[in-house]
Amino acid sequence: MEIALNQSDAPRDRKVCFVDSNKDLYISNVYTNKTVKIINMCDTFSWNDSNDMLSAIADEKFYSWVYPNAVFLEKEILDGCRYEKDASDAGKNCQILNFTGSFCNILKSDGSLCSKTITPYAGLLLNLLNYNDGIDRGLKLCRYVKDKVLWTAFSAICINYRDIPIAETAVASIDEVDKVNFIEKILKMRDKNYNESLITAYILLLSNKIDEAENVLIQGKLIYRAIKLNINLFRWDRALNLALTHKTHIDTVVGYRRKYLESANLDETNSKFIQYMKEVRKFFYFLNHFKIKHISFIFGIFTTN
Repeated sequence: MEIALNQSDAPRDRKVCFVDSNKDLYISNVYTNKTVKIINMCDTFSWNDSNDMLSAIADEKFYSWVYPNAVFLEKEILDGCRYEKDASDAGKNCQILNFTGSFCNILKSDGSLCSKTITPYAGLLLNLLNYNDGIDRGLKLCRYVKDKVLWTAFSAICINYRDIPIAETAVASIDEVDKVNFIEKILKMRDKNYNESLITAYILLLSNKIDEAENVLIQGKLIYRAIKLNINLFRWDRALNLALTHKTHIDTVVGYRRKYLESANLDETNSKFIQYMKEVRKFFYFLNHFKIKHISFIFGIFTTN
């Protein structure tokens, strides 16, 4: 029904938004095939003419997203970096004419005009990114304004720009305890000079780029880490396929799978796992038959003496 590109000059930030026949607003990066629905019942939308902000009117409410890129990190972060206002005065079948600076001009169905505004600090935060020390300036701005929406947008910016130390401060300011703990783990890994591929993979995980993180681990020959990544995310089939492809840690995957099913009080229904569970049992029976001692499975599921 309606489609528009953002005005960003950076190739990696080129995005497209569109409204389908169900009046759902979607956003997608131009260079990927990942499309995400961000709002329902959208009447009209518009990109800002000088930065990456996005505004829309849906169900008689005006929404303005400071940093739409946050949608590719986490939907909750995207919702946290948007301003919301009542737009019942705009009526139905209205249209956003332009979104300039912090002003959004709206054409009502009767031909009259109305406007909505957001804080000018939102546009200023995005414009600061054009400077070499833009992240440092953005941190000072957020500390000065003390706006949770700005802090949320800034935390997403820091994660996307992989500025991990400042990201820790930004995420702590919006009380995202789990992310703070994850970032602290990355910083400790840097301090202890862990494998660079492992650190890069963790940073990609923070950005919700799971497949890219897995590829980094595989290219760095950290096969066990790649398998464990998929196990932690309950991507069991992918974990088993990796183990079979690289002919390693098959018993580990099977063991974690069995432990998970036991804790959830479930029966195994995946034919592939049923097959390899039998093979693992045969293997340990073979060891026991020949009295090979001290072979203990990782979870203590299969133990021979």
